[in-house]
Amino acid sequence: MQSPRLALGLWLVLATVLFMVRFDWRTKQVAQEFAVEQLARSAQGRPTVSINHGFRPRLRVEAQRAAAWSGLVFATGVAATAWASRSRAAL
Repeated sequence: MQSPRLALGLWLVLATVLFMVRFDWRTKQVAQEFAVEQLARSAQGRPTVSINHGFRPRLRVEAQRAAAWSGLVFATGVAATAWASRSRAAL
């Protein structure tokens, strides 16, 4: 019975790593986009937007997207592990 537990643990690790990598990658991209927009606003003489109003909402969306992908990977892993353990028990 340890094999399904190990498999689920590995799927959880994979889902966690996926969340961290995707969220970090998108955080970098969103930060660069925000900085470019702020520089453009400043160059046009328009007021800049605070981080709380311009950056955090985008970051929140990216965290939700990363969590959704991570959840999908983990759910797939749980389903695959359940299917594999049933197939193994039938033998």
